[in-house]
Amino acid sequence: MGARLLQVGGGVPFRNSILNDAEVRKGVKMPAEWLNAVIDAAKISKLGLPVIIPVAEFRDLVGAGVTATLSGADPATELKKAHEQFRPILERSEKA
Repeated sequence: MGARLLQVGGGVPFRNSILNDAEVRKGVKMPAEWLNAVIDAAKISKLGLPVIIPVAEFRDLVGAGVTATLSGADPATELKKAHEQFRPILERSEKA
């Protein structure tokens, strides 16, 4: 699925193995410059989503925000609050 996503220019896969696969790269319909930019960006960034070790804390914070939003709170405010509360937890997790 990641290979097809890349080949049609629908997005960037979450695996370097897809970007490094010569057969997949041959099938890319986007301009060569686009593919090169994607490959170069992957070298300096983290592909994919972070692995969240403290997933229960993440669910609790996001769940509290969703519950507050359903009760009439401002969604943007609740999302910002959950983000600010979880950032240090994720940073500690990534260092462990």
